[in-house]
Amino acid sequence: MVSEPTPPLIQVRRLSYRLRKAGGGQPAMAVAECNFVVHAGFTALVGPHGAGKTTLLKLMAGLYRPHRGSVRIGADRRPLTQQVAYVPPFPGVYPRLTPRDFLLRLAIWDGGDRTQATSRILPALTRMGLESVADRPGRDLDAAQRRRLALASAWVQQMLAVMLDEPTATPDAAHRLAFWQDLFRWSRQPNSPQAYLIATHRLEEVAAYCDRVLVLDHGRLRYQGTVQGLAERAAGLVYWSPVRLYDREEGTILERYWSVGHRFAVLSERRPVPPTWTSRPPTIWDGYVVSLRGRRQ
Repeated sequence: MVSEPTPPLIQVRRLSYRLRKAGGGQPAMAVAECNFVVHAGFTALVGPHGAGKTTLLKLMAGLYRPHRGSVRIGADRRPLTQQVAYVPPFPGVYPRLTPRDFLLRLAIWDGGDRTQATSRILPALTRMGLESVADRPGRDLDAAQRRRLALASAWVQQMLAVMLDEPTATPDAAHRLAFWQDLFRWSRQPNSPQAYLIATHRLEEVAAYCDRVLVLDHGRLRYQGTVQGLAERAAGLVYWSPVRLYDREEGTILERYWSVGHRFAVLSERRPVPPTWTSRPPTIWDGYVVSLRGRRQ
């Protein structure tokens, strides 16, 4: 179990955001009454497609204005856009602007000192492995370089937190591993952002790399806590079955099966369970499914 740092870096209170429907009609709630905290370190944001993850990240970065509630970083009253960076799944670039010029313009935005700004740019380019393309136009950067440039901007602007939206959406496992390795290395450098909130659908990466996790569904928060705590939500509900289940029995969730010695994973609330089932340790996937079904709130 990961010990919980105090105090939290970010506090979110009753955060709500409505989406207007085309052609009128009642606005839909993309984010509804969310209350949670974000600590320093790596926190995952998970949930089904359409759960509101991107909207929540943009609200926390100050890119959307909430209809209700607040996002606060400690006692700092600066705008969120000056404290929190948002990195989209496929960051854009200015086609003719080089990474060096782009970072310089960000660093001197709103009257920043040019000399001090320049001193921060080279370390950021070096840290992100962008030295070789520092003076190429943005249109020549590949997808990975564009993401690293977006992250470099968080360092140059001295952001306190970074919101990463599906940074490992690529099907290439080697690229995903390299991203996580790089992110851990970057986070340990001086003057790095303190908190990283990462929206992802890859629960195996959450279990491997993150300390804490938020589960969002239909705009509502279903769980916040440690990764291990999420798995433990399914304690006493998970079993091995000697046969694959092909029908949805009452109370049984047919999760993605994996076979270990011709046994198949089952998550079930039925009682009693068949005598051929044996208990197994719960996984983060089990806890995620339990959270989405509204069990054990």
